Amino acid sequence: LEEIRENGQLEEFVKTSLDQLPSTHLANGEDVKENEHLREEFLSDFIESSRNSTENLLLLIAAITVETIRK
Repeated sequence: LEEIRENGQLEEFVKTSLDQLPSTHLANGEDVKENEHLREEFLSDFIESSRNSTENLLLLIAAITVETIRK
């Protein structure tokens, strides 16, 4: 992960993450009233937080891996 952060790949990964998760919903306590607009907003917030959170970055990598396998 440090290598990704240091060589600038993290920025590109984060920028493209939302497009790679077209059907992912984030369970955050607000998801019961979630619609498509809120789904993208919640997911975008989570993706942005992954820039500074190793735990969130690992979860994001796992989510994209699962989505790729499902395709």
